[in-house]
Amino acid sequence: SSDLGFCQVLVPHDLDINVVKNPSNRCYYCKKDEAKTWKKIAPP
Repeated sequence: SSDLGFCQVLVPHDLDINVVKNPSNRCYYCKKDEAKTWKKIAPP
Protein backbone atom coordinates (compact mmCIF):
# COMPACT_ATOMS: atom_id res chain seq x y z
CA SER A 1 0.00 0.00 0.00
CA SER A 2 1.00 3.66 -0.12
CA ASP A 3 0.77 4.06 3.65
CA LEU A 4 4.04 5.28 5.13
CA GLY A 5 3.59 3.28 8.29
CA PHE A 6 2.75 5.32 11.34
CA CYS A 7 0.67 3.85 14.12
CA GLN A 8 -0.70 5.12 17.39
CA VAL A 9 -1.38 3.29 20.63
CA LEU A 10 -2.03 4.36 24.20
CA VAL A 11 1.70 4.14 24.82
CA PRO A 12 4.69 4.45 22.48
CA HIS A 13 5.93 1.04 21.45
CA ASP A 14 8.81 -0.59 19.65
CA LEU A 15 7.33 -3.05 17.17
CA ASP A 16 10.28 -5.43 17.45
CA ILE A 17 10.04 -5.82 21.22
CA ASN A 18 7.15 -4.32 23.15
CA VAL A 19 4.37 -5.43 20.85
CA VAL A 20 5.53 -8.99 21.29
CA LYS A 21 5.78 -8.62 25.05
CA ASN A 22 2.62 -6.53 25.39
CA PRO A 23 0.13 -7.57 22.72
CA SER A 24 -2.59 -5.56 24.47
CA ASN A 25 -0.68 -2.44 23.38
CA ARG A 26 -1.04 -3.25 19.71
CA CYS A 27 -2.97 -0.89 17.50
CA TYR A 28 -5.06 -1.97 14.52
CA TYR A 29 -2.11 -1.80 12.15
CA CYS A 30 0.29 -3.53 14.50
CA LYS A 31 -1.98 -6.55 14.55
CA LYS A 32 -1.40 -6.96 10.82
CA ASP A 33 1.32 -8.94 9.09
CA GLU A 34 2.73 -5.65 7.83
CA ALA A 35 3.37 -4.47 11.38
CA LYS A 36 7.13 -4.60 10.96
CA THR A 37 6.91 -1.76 8.44
CA TRP A 38 5.12 0.53 10.91
CA LYS A 39 7.10 2.99 12.98
CA LYS A 40 7.10 3.97 16.63
CA ILE A 41 5.49 7.32 17.49
CA ALA A 42 4.51 9.09 20.67
CA PRO A 43 0.88 9.14 21.82
CA PRO A 44 -1.21 12.14 20.71
